[in-house]
Amino acid sequence: MLRYTLLFRILVLAAVGASSCNTNIKKILDEAPAEKKTPENEATPLPDIKDDIVAGRTYRLVRLDNGLEAFLIHDPATQKSAASMSVAVGSLQNPAEHQGLAHFVEHMMFMGSEKYPEVGAYEKYIASFQGYDNAYTADEETNYFFEVNHDGFLGAIDRFAQMLVAPLFPQEYTERELNAVDAEHQKNLQSDLWRVYRISYLTSRDGHPRQQFFTGDRETLKNANNEVVRDFYNKYYSANMMRLATISSLTLAEQEKQVRASFATLRSTNRDKLTYDADIYAKSQLPLRIEIEPVTDVRKVMLAFAVPSAYNYWQSKPDQLLAALVGDKGKGSLLSMLKARGYATELLSGVRSSSYVGEFEVNITLTARGLAELNEVVSLFFSYIDMLKKVNLQEYYYEESKQLAQIGFNFREPLQGTDAVTYYASAMHRFSALEALKNDRLFFKYEPLDLKIFLNRITPKQLKMIVLAKGVETDKVEPYYGINYSVNTILPQVYEVWERAHKYEKLHYPLPNKFIPTNLDVFADEKRDVPYKLLDTDQGVFWFQQDTTFLRPKARVHLNLLTDKTNTNAKQALMSVLYERSWHESVSEWKYPIMTAGLSFNIKRNNRGIGIDIDGYADKLPLLLSELGKRLQLITIDEVAFAAVKSDLKREIANQAFAVSYRQVIDLGNFILDAHAIDDAAYVELIDDVTLAEVRTYSGELFKELAFEGIAYGNLDSGVLSQQLKAFLHHLGVATLPLARRKSVQNLKLRDKYTYVFMSESNNHALLKLVLAGERSPVLDAKLRVIDTHVGTAFFTELRSKQQLGYVVHASRYYLKKVLGLRFLIQSATYDPQQINERINAFMPMMATQLAELTDAELEAYKQGIVADLQQPETSIAKRHERLEAEAIKLDGDFAYRQKVVAAVQALTKDDIVATWNQAISAGQMNIALFAKDATMKNLPNTTSIIDIAEFKRSRPVYE
Repeated sequence: MLRYTLLFRILVLAAVGASSCNTNIKKILDEAPAEKKTPENEATPLPDIKDDIVAGRTYRLVRLDNGLEAFLIHDPATQKSAASMSVAVGSLQNPAEHQGLAHFVEHMMFMGSEKYPEVGAYEKYIASFQGYDNAYTADEETNYFFEVNHDGFLGAIDRFAQMLVAPLFPQEYTERELNAVDAEHQKNLQSDLWRVYRISYLTSRDGHPRQQFFTGDRETLKNANNEVVRDFYNKYYSANMMRLATISSLTLAEQEKQVRASFATLRSTNRDKLTYDADIYAKSQLPLRIEIEPVTDVRKVMLAFAVPSAYNYWQSKPDQLLAALVGDKGKGSLLSMLKARGYATELLSGVRSSSYVGEFEVNITLTARGLAELNEVVSLFFSYIDMLKKVNLQEYYYEESKQLAQIGFNFREPLQGTDAVTYYASAMHRFSALEALKNDRLFFKYEPLDLKIFLNRITPKQLKMIVLAKGVETDKVEPYYGINYSVNTILPQVYEVWERAHKYEKLHYPLPNKFIPTNLDVFADEKRDVPYKLLDTDQGVFWFQQDTTFLRPKARVHLNLLTDKTNTNAKQALMSVLYERSWHESVSEWKYPIMTAGLSFNIKRNNRGIGIDIDGYADKLPLLLSELGKRLQLITIDEVAFAAVKSDLKREIANQAFAVSYRQVIDLGNFILDAHAIDDAAYVELIDDVTLAEVRTYSGELFKELAFEGIAYGNLDSGVLSQQLKAFLHHLGVATLPLARRKSVQNLKLRDKYTYVFMSESNNHALLKLVLAGERSPVLDAKLRVIDTHVGTAFFTELRSKQQLGYVVHASRYYLKKVLGLRFLIQSATYDPQQINERINAFMPMMATQLAELTDAELEAYKQGIVADLQQPETSIAKRHERLEAEAIKLDGDFAYRQKVVAAVQALTKDDIVATWNQAISAGQMNIALFAKDATMKNLPNTTSIIDIAEFKRSRPVYE
């Protein structure tokens, strides 16, 4: 039941202070018994605990003398070794005089340790073993993590430990990292997501720590010197309140030995667990109506209610059931009725829980009519809640939820790398690590009373309603984000109407789900090393490989329907976008129970046609594919829904100018280099004239001629899959699209250095420098991987840590289908693109010198790390399919490509690396320069300006 769960996970990592560094941006209910601290216990290996689901995976739980609990995972098949340390202190503990301090301390932890004092050395070590590291600060937790190739794990653990055991907190970097925290805050100023949650927390009860400014900025932290930082660290960073998780192919004994050696000196104050007041609102406050002026053109309402912490209800999971019921999108759902009345286009629901309280939230995306009829929207919500209260928890629904959770648990893709260790380290504050995943995911008790406890908190008198829309009335300004907002008590004459909400027969419980998989048998009767052509006709090629590795009843399918009716001109591209969105809206009620049952699918237009992706339990996957063939041309929405589709599209296009700056330049760079891409800004002038009848006609013509390319991997029978693929094509009843009209992916060739300069509504500058090194080949790929390993860390250390150009500083290998290169990206609130360009250009010769001075041992370490990375087998069906799809479609069936890159890496010399670097930085280059709103735009020196993108594309040669 992902629904809002994923969104809330993002919010928890974002709304309270996120990653501090490097290249890539739960009340204890069941404590594990402590080990006896005896000499014998230290010497005698602990028993390994075998995972009954994940083959070969074993666990060990250890407790050090200082109180640190560590959960060790041995998995011989895992791709990377990883570790995470969760410290039970977060932004709620910020002192009033230093708001954002917890987040700032997180940043400062990376500035060297007594044993490893050089700033950036930790990141350099991690990168040399093809890894990455990061951290986040949440309300009640700060989490540090990394992952590396296995041969670098023991060294990484020691460096990681020393960062936590004996951090230096150098004063000179205290001042620099203050700039980084401020840049991070500047990055978030125009995010409506951040702004809503800032006001949501700010409007808590006076005196509650939730009210404070969590991330901090230059002003709130101006007096936070290294002494203040160290005092916070000394007070809260106590081993007994830390939880460590590791995963590696190394044995449990090897992991335990290193953990004990590295963390033995981690100090403990034996402090108590931090607690907070569950009364987050004063009774006199509610019900509240909060109105916020957004940055972007959005119309949303959030209905929020304080509920009990879900931590005490893990056996019955009323929070998950409530979120699923209110967030249902099938027949009889709240969203279905809101759509039918033309009030809304989307609804998400979820419960965010902390140790002290929970918050049930419903986010509704409104139409203009829905905003005008907001009281009726809220009345319909309470009508649905009233229905749930009267019916309460239907046993069939609970059993379905329990069954799906058990199936998902039994056939889960095992958590890997940082996903695994950050989850376990955080969960260990609530559960014994050995039981955490099971307790989090499974249902153990049918308890209707628990759901009723939650439902009883959802009343009009306990509502906090946040309205986010242009033109709302505001009378307050939040000081850190500059948010215009208002707070008013909802009057009795309004909420008493909601208390008498009408009963509607069309609002009912979700129907029993007939799509729950029944055949979960796993078979592996085709022993093939690589995919083969299941279909090979004039219309195209479809590759297939049956899974004989992971042995789970799942599969993934990618099918691209090639047509020349999606991208010939702007009108046609717009028609394909409107077709895609109208189709999804037409099948929304039909597809929802299918996806709830674990079989997700999506169709999406692209420059070459329509892409179809299916993922999940294989039981009904071939049948679904055939069914899609019958439905692809059905557009059944009415004029009201179509008007909402067009309105949403227009506002999304307009809102692109407010997107985070680095995202804007990345998207624009990809757009310019794609020879066939059409600017969606052109849709705005055309969209009002497009009718629903036109889209229906277009859907009937879209597939009259087509070709295809695709691949499937997983627990599928080749004969059944082939039959259903043919049935799919038969239902479409199409002729073959001639070869001459099948568009290929074509990227521009650049013979010079070009710049496209633009201004948006963003408050941050950004510069993206794309260096195109040449046509893709295993040899060039190998060279750029070595360069990436060294340059990525050096770029971050020099331009982020030392020069403090901005929060987002990133360099990496860049690849399209036909071309390979390097990407340099910086977003800054202080430096404009011209200044950023000067710094990057100064960095280039410095890197040439560093590469030329690489020792044989350093180069060999890089090469070994890359080879180890490339030779790691995938750990899931999804990862395997992702690679095979790239090799089958982007690399034209070259399934030996990785081995070729490995051979090329092994043969590289330092001269090869230096020559490639020098050649690349002097070759074709594309600069995308975004100047913040109201800045003075300037071209980059020694580059050619692009004035008209369309004309520039027409005049450039392409990689064939």
